[in-house]
This record gives sequence, structure tokens and C-alpha cells, in this order.
Amino acid sequence: MKQGNKQLGSGRKHLTTRVALALGLTASANFFLTSCSNNDDLRPSIPAAKSPIVAPDLTAACPIRDSGIKTLVTKGTGLAFNGASFGNVGTYTYVLAEATATLSASDYCASMIVDAPNAADANGTVSYKFDVVILTPTDPNKANGTLLYEVNNRSNTPSFAALNDGTGQNLFDNTQPFIPAATTGAVAGVGAGNGFLMRRGMTIVWSGWQGDRPQTLAAANASISTTQKWYPPGMTLPIAKDPVTKGSITGQVQDEFIADNGTSSLLGTYYARAVNTPATLTVRKTPLAAPITVDASLWTYTAGNGAAEGGNTTLNGYGFVTINRAGIRSDPKYAVALDAGSDNGSIYHFNYTATDPRPFGLGFFGYS
Repeated sequence: MKQGNKQLGSGRKHLTTRVALALGLTASANFFLTSCSNNDDLRPSIPAAKSPIVAPDLTAACPIRDSGIKTLVTKGTGLAFNGASFGNVGTYTYVLAEATATLSASDYCASMIVDAPNAADANGTVSYKFDVVILTPTDPNKANGTLLYEVNNRSNTPSFAALNDGTGQNLFDNTQPFIPAATTGAVAGVGAGNGFLMRRGMTIVWSGWQGDRPQTLAAANASISTTQKWYPPGMTLPIAKDPVTKGSITGQVQDEFIADNGTSSLLGTYYARAVNTPATLTVRKTPLAAPITVDASLWTYTAGNGAAEGGNTTLNGYGFVTINRAGIRSDPKYAVALDAGSDNGSIYHFNYTATDPRPFGLGFFGYS
């Protein structure tokens, strides 16, 4: 395991071992699963692909064999929760790292991950990176041997927050919750909260797996502090190209917007829209109702730079649609799509030609 530019102190020499063991358990599990398919006679029969781009249908498991994490570079490490101690376990250490993984496009089952073979380099290798955040007891002898991997949702960590009666996305604060007998004076847990997981010596791991979520640990150094309490785990995936022309892949995409108030008017797209291609906006009252095409004068599309995640409604996203909801509500021809004149709950769909897809299925593969 590469340690990057920062070296771990001699007092923490076992930290590297524990991280390696955690990864080793995952690697061993993957090795066991893939080794079961080393006999070609046991490989599932893969039907013909629907096209050079669309993956074939498969009803049986197809283990990937030629893949793995190549490097795990530590970007920062230190005491978590401002050095708080958790019972007999003591303090916790955080590890902030970046993993680099690869998949061979020639793997028998690689085609099961949509667009993965089309994202390979000239050597037939699909390379991708993702952030990794680890919490583990500073004293390795106090670890209980159990690893909790939480699949974060857009970097949110609700399970960690709920189990500790604290807050997610915070590896610095350590405020214990307090519920008084009186009706006033209650204190909400912050950060580590009551330390339920830490007092039991658990090792907790998060990693980036949503391919449109930008990485935050790509820089050379990182640390937890009063001003940087969390690094939202992100992922960097290669862009898939047409296997024949090697040009951009395009396809039809539909993004949805349902308002739950009277003021929201921005629909963020989850892909980049191909330049100079047609697009439509529709509205309907229910999922089964016929859509009504919204006049182009009642909406505008603004392209973004793609620096932020999909669905972002700023110029840093892939793009967004500004909907003139007041104009739609006032036009009688859209009345059937409204509820007594209100479009709260009405379903808006933006239909457009997207370009430059990425093999998002690698996100599931990366943490499995």
C-alpha cells in the first residue's frame, strides 16, 4: 500500500497493517468468489449483446476475475473527534486515502457492466479512482475485529449518525447528547455523539461509489480540522467511447422534476446535453397521465461545466432547466396536468440527447 508523501509516525506503525488487513479481507472474499469461476466450464453463458453499446441480458451471476485495487495512497491521518477518548478503547484515528482500481476489458464478464469495455484505454484496461475514509482505534489491540462499511448516499452517512446519536459528515466534533428530565436543556449529539460504535472498537469505512460525485481526496494532502470536518467521498470514472468510431456516445435521457412547493423552478440534468440537439419539456399530473409538451417559451436550458455532481442546479453541474411555472399555471392548455390550478406534485420531464456516459456500474463493483 502506497503511503504518498505523508509518513505515519512510528507510534502508529500498526495502522497501515490494519488498513491493509481490512482491504485484504475484501480482496480475499473477491478472490474466493472469482476463483470459483476459474474453470471455464463453470462460466455462465452470455447471450449476444443487443448492440456494440447495449449490454446483453444475463440471469446468472458472472464473476469478474481480472480486476482489483492497485494502490491506496494515504492523503492524511490523525486523531479523530479532536482527540476524544471512548471508554476502554481510547482514541480513534482517521485515514483519508485515494484508491486506484482497474478492470480488464477482456475479462469474460466485463460486458456485464454497462459501458465498462467501452471505457478502456489503448491497453484494454479500465482505470478508475475513488476516495476512502477510514475510522479505526488508534491502539490496534483495542479494535474488536469488526468492520462496518456504510454505503453513503451523496456523501451523507445517516447510519453512523443514528447509531451514535450524533451527526454524520463530521469527524471532528464530539458532543454527547443529553435528554434532561425537565422540558428544557436538551443537547443534541454532534459528530461522535455518544460514541456507540467507537466504544465498541468498531472500524468504520466509507468510500466513493457514485460516479458523478467529484472526488475530494485527489490532492496531495488532507486533514480533519475545525474548518474541514468531512471529505465527501467521490469517484472518478473514464468516459466511454463508441467501440467502432471511437467518438462520443449519445443517447436519449429523461430527467424528472416534481415540485413540492410553489417556488422551486430548476431541474438539474444528470448528463451533459449534446450540443445543438433538440430537447423537450413535458408535464403531467400523474405517472400514468399523458404528457403535455410545454411550449419552448416557458423554459430555458443552461449548460454547465460538469465540475459538480449530476442534478446540480448551478453552472458547476452538467446543466439545468429553468421552468416558468407561473406561466404554465396560468395557461389553460396545461390545466389537465395541474391540481386545481397548482402544479405542486405535477411531474415535469426534460427529454434530451445526452453525451459522454461513464460506466457507473463500477461504483457497485468498487465496494463489493
